[in-house]
Amino acid sequence: SRANFLVLDEPTNHLDIPSRAVFEQALAEFEGTILTVSHDRYFLDRVVNQIVEIVDGQALLTLGNYTDWKRKRGAMPAPGAKSAPPKPAAGAAQPAKKGAAAKSDWRAETFARLRAIIETAAPGATVEAKWKKPTNPAGVPTWSQDGILFTGETYKDKIKLTFAHGAALADPAGVFNASLDAGTRRAIDIHEGDEINEKALKALIRAAVAFNAAKKK
Repeated sequence: SRANFLVLDEPTNHLDIPSRAVFEQALAEFEGTILTVSHDRYFLDRVVNQIVEIVDGQALLTLGNYTDWKRKRGAMPAPGAKSAPPKPAAGAAQPAKKGAAAKSDWRAETFARLRAIIETAAPGATVEAKWKKPTNPAGVPTWSQDGILFTGETYKDKIKLTFAHGAALADPAGVFNASLDAGTRRAIDIHEGDEINEKALKALIRAAVAFNAAKKK
């Protein structure tokens, strides 16, 4: 019989960005139950629908993903807590652990956040890995809808979103900060600690979708 129960311990720790996308899609299509322990809040937001927190020997269940848990937990007193709330348990059914967790790769977390923004702004877009080569066998994540919208590349010091027709898009918030002299392209370089203007980025993504749709007519 097919397995219908998966136990995962920090499953995204050693995955690159394209592998994360494939992995999360496979979990979304899995028809059984998944029990995972993870410090990757973006992964938890995309995959889980229940959070179990272990506090003072008690298991507290919250329906929803990590964001739902964080919002609801802020309004709930911790069992036995007198002043400070308990440390957040960033995972489903996560037991108490000693020692500091390994620091997550900021690039992976940022790219996951960008993917969530993209999916909200352009739900009809598809993403695939293009331009695979020996030096980059995973390829370049490329979003398309009526043609290429933009690509997402990960470098040692930044993440770069390159809009194929960025020069034709209005950018009143000044989100584009790279490839400003290119003929048709415009890019956004995001470094560690940079603020992401979600509202302006979503507007650019929607404008790119509209540009491709108009070009197709």
